[in-house]
Amino acid sequence: VTGVNESQKKYIESQLHRDINHEFSMEEFKRAYFKMLTYSKIKEILPHAVYNRKEKKFDLYLDVKMKEEITVGFGGNISSYQANQLFLGLGYQYLRRYAADVNANFQVGNSFSGAMLNGRIYLQTRIPTYLNWQGVFSDKKYSESQSLFYEDVLPAFIHQKELYTKVKLGFPFLNRAKAEIGFAYGRLNDYYFQTSNMTFPNATTDHSRYDLFAGSLSIERNSLDYKQYPISGRKQFLVAQYVTGTEKYMPSPITDMGLFDRKVHSWLQMKGEWEQYKTISPYFNLGFMSELVLSSKNLMNNYTASVLQAPAFTPTPHSQIVFNEAFRANQYVAFGLSPILKFSKLLHFRLDMYGFAPLYEIKKEEVWNNNTYTAIPYYGKFLHSFKYMGEAALVLQLPFASISLYANGYSYPAKNFNFGLNIGYLIFNPKMLD
Repeated sequence: VTGVNESQKKYIESQLHRDINHEFSMEEFKRAYFKMLTYSKIKEILPHAVYNRKEKKFDLYLDVKMKEEITVGFGGNISSYQANQLFLGLGYQYLRRYAADVNANFQVGNSFSGAMLNGRIYLQTRIPTYLNWQGVFSDKKYSESQSLFYEDVLPAFIHQKELYTKVKLGFPFLNRAKAEIGFAYGRLNDYYFQTSNMTFPNATTDHSRYDLFAGSLSIERNSLDYKQYPISGRKQFLVAQYVTGTEKYMPSPITDMGLFDRKVHSWLQMKGEWEQYKTISPYFNLGFMSELVLSSKNLMNNYTASVLQAPAFTPTPHSQIVFNEAFRANQYVAFGLSPILKFSKLLHFRLDMYGFAPLYEIKKEEVWNNNTYTAIPYYGKFLHSFKYMGEAALVLQLPFASISLYANGYSYPAKNFNFGLNIGYLIFNPKMLD
């Protein structure tokens, strides 16, 4: 083994699981080879076998190239639509007696800020296995100036915070996918208005707090070529979760619905995603996707809290930074079609069209209370609503950034159209219940 220090050499040799005669089969080497390539510290392994006439066996030589131990990354996003963001990533990769990674990501912006600490240790097992720990803080705002806030009862300002920790055990699934078993505990805080009868900046928001524990099993396969606006590859994702915890509702003086209200919630939830892009010709690709969410989740204390905590369908970068109640539901099915015209390897034009159907729409009944209207949530009829969105975008994919000029529209609110320019990548922390 060359290209590494002595302790790294011993670790790499230990992964081959040689017998008492220091021998191993080709199948054992193949398994160890791909296992070691999963370590982020190892950049490349070049094997070279030389026949040993005396022993009548092959001697194996490995030339290993290592990555830098410390990495620093800068990034962000510049947008014409309230999505300006800066990103700093720090990483440390360790490979001596064992293999491990430590990463810290920091983000600050006008709509999203957060921090994430991530530690991973690769276990010395025959099957590539890792133990991962995450500590995440996220702070996301939807301001009243965003164009999707037209509903009278829905708030003109929403502020969501998440603080949680998660432990995951990861391992391969059918060679081309990975599976993770995870456990998480965290606190979610939502600050919002339930009425439009407020005076900024002195108005006080309602506050819903959730202390939750979750266990999950997920399977993922992902070969998409880009994180944003992909044109080739496939992504399949399936996750099943059990969530339990408490909801504490603290009304504002404006709402004034009485003392604190505390409820216990427990539910099962399953989400499946499928996204794939096929090459039809050298100048044309076709993408299609589908998404399904099933849940036994009950509604929260009020309508706004229920919609805020419902899973959201956000397939485009723009839909991730706006709040649209019409594309949120505890159970839904969605699908999409994306014709893509390729001008070169870097430049393409795409038309993304999506449909969204909540299995049971979250609806509201307005109740007059203390000189103001409040919205009581309830589930509507089965498959009684259908919404759609579409986006046309000219996209330039550079090695360091994605540049897109887009125009989009939503079926709700009516006549809602947006135009904009986006430079960079929108990067958000993972949510606790993703």
